[in-house]
Amino acid sequence: MDAADDVDSKGPSRLGRKRGPVYEHFTLASERGNIKRFKCKHCEKETSQNRKRMEHHLEECPVLQPAPSREPSPLVSSGETTLQPGRKRGAIYEHFVLSAETLKGKRFKCIHCHKETSQNRSRMEHHIAVECAAVDAAAKAAVHRALESSEDVVTSAYSDKIVLALITDNVPWTLLENPFYVAAFGALQPPGTAPLTMAAARSIVLPRLQGALHDAMRRFVENAQCLTLVLDTRADEYTNVVLINEDATAYLLERMAPSMDGATILATVQSYLSSRQATVNVCSNESSAHAIYVTLTGICMGHVSLRHLAALLRHVPAVAAACNAAVRVTSVVASRPELLHAWPHPGQMAIGARSWLEHAVVLKQAIRLQAELGETLLQADDGPLLRLGDTLLAPHVVLSALSAMPGVSSGMVAATWAWSLGAVVHAVGLADDVKAAYTSAIENELVTFGEQHWMAAMVLDPRVHGAGLSPKGRRAAEAAIVELASSRYPTLEPAKLLAGLHAYTTKTGDFGAALHWEAFYVRSPRVFWGRFSDYAELCAVASLVCSYTPLAASIETYMRRAQATSPCIETDASVASLRFAHACPADATAVADAYAVATDVANALPSHNVFRPITELETARNDERWSQDGRPLLEALASVASNSKSTRPGTTPGRFSVDCLDTSVAGCASVQAAMTAYLDLVQTSR
Repeated sequence: MDAADDVDSKGPSRLGRKRGPVYEHFTLASERGNIKRFKCKHCEKETSQNRKRMEHHLEECPVLQPAPSREPSPLVSSGETTLQPGRKRGAIYEHFVLSAETLKGKRFKCIHCHKETSQNRSRMEHHIAVECAAVDAAAKAAVHRALESSEDVVTSAYSDKIVLALITDNVPWTLLENPFYVAAFGALQPPGTAPLTMAAARSIVLPRLQGALHDAMRRFVENAQCLTLVLDTRADEYTNVVLINEDATAYLLERMAPSMDGATILATVQSYLSSRQATVNVCSNESSAHAIYVTLTGICMGHVSLRHLAALLRHVPAVAAACNAAVRVTSVVASRPELLHAWPHPGQMAIGARSWLEHAVVLKQAIRLQAELGETLLQADDGPLLRLGDTLLAPHVVLSALSAMPGVSSGMVAATWAWSLGAVVHAVGLADDVKAAYTSAIENELVTFGEQHWMAAMVLDPRVHGAGLSPKGRRAAEAAIVELASSRYPTLEPAKLLAGLHAYTTKTGDFGAALHWEAFYVRSPRVFWGRFSDYAELCAVASLVCSYTPLAASIETYMRRAQATSPCIETDASVASLRFAHACPADATAVADAYAVATDVANALPSHNVFRPITELETARNDERWSQDGRPLLEALASVASNSKSTRPGTTPGRFSVDCLDTSVAGCASVQAAMTAYLDLVQTSR
């Protein structure tokens, strides 16, 4: 059997894989182990078994090269008016002639510079318009004009389709800010293509995009170190199931009916987590989720913070009165020309207040107006009332700012709760029964919804470092830390762990150097504890509790929802997943800058900063539209407690109580200093 017969008898080169057509031009020349060499049937030149090299040889094989024509080739043959039967050639072919036909297709030669190129209209146009130096200026300009005209038509048509879709389907304009949805829309309706029917989109394109989304989600889970499964429940509407990693990047897994319990929801999304390497936590604003593989659970601390604020308005009427007085003061100044003439910032004054941030800013502006324009603006007792409201609302405004930022730990939120409770306890002018009623309400909230790992985070988050914890709270936090470490390390030596914890809390030993507590390291628990990997058990627990995402939604979002009268509900699950698939983390610096006036606890900002335009952070979401004629904020807050569950199953009394928080004047001052220092650091780190 000769070589030709041998190569033909072998059939496919691999099991189940056919040889390419290039092998029809070669025979097996030699074989040494796994190394084969093939000989060209036309010129008998040998080459290695490499498909690209063999195809390149056929293109240059002297036997296969066409014989040169004895007559000069015309620039454009009158007999070759079409590239294929029934298909007209474009104008660009006036500048090219056919030079060769290979296995890869036809190649054309430029008649001006004789450079060859493949049969690709875009590449040929680019060659004439940009690369060719021999073509005359008139021809080059003509190709340029044709390219620009084509781009304008495609871009205009694509923009018109997007605008038409936004208008006819009543889609929120904020979808244009979602890069994933813009990319999905581009895949549904590429520029320059014919109109795509809805039936084809739902039956063909959407499933493909959905598959790509699921693949991206699995990669997201595999690459994460710590994941928090957020169950963001809209009462009587739907539940968003979201995964958030340690970088505050989020993926929406599912949108489900609110009637589904936590175990069913977790079972539904378990396929995404079956091969996980990360630690998975759960954060829900209904606390109905539980599963055996979940390490940390807890209700959304933003939801609990909103309940705290609602309790403040319910038990301390002076707070609502202060907000109303602030609106009245700014309205008086805006309506009196003689006061506007004396005031240097009339165009930047907030006359009314709709959102929570606006209420906080208006209160700050009223205090500044009262100080600079005198008592003529105020009614009796308005001055003390404004100052009292400012003092009591300060920790809640700081909480609102923190809840909108990525990377905020449960320890930071719980410490600010201690500050908010202490502000009421030590407020001057409040009756004892008012203080007792508010303290009792907060006690019930902490006992009902509190988690021990929140206290552990208050200790192990270097941004908090135990601020806001009483001696009893520190003991409870220490016990929680040891318990979590024991669950992860069965052979744990408690004495070594406690020794490291003591050195950390007292800033002695390995934690004693001032460099370790520089702002660059302290602002990120991951960076801080990454420097102490030799304390493996303590570092693991710190990374776990500080990576837990305590917020299913920001406080401002909860308040907007309480005000909304007719939210927009997305009913198509596929479209919902595509729209809300990827949520980029919020810009912490932008949040801190927007809240700079509201969180100015010392009221030390210059007037031109206090009266600057208010930055609106919470715009209409892709899955809901804020109603412009919704309920007033204070009225909506008054109904928060009555519409929310006050108990939950599995509560363990005494695991978190008011006694665990340091509500003394010094304790509140330490929390205030820690939180405002963090906000200042974030705002200045551009």
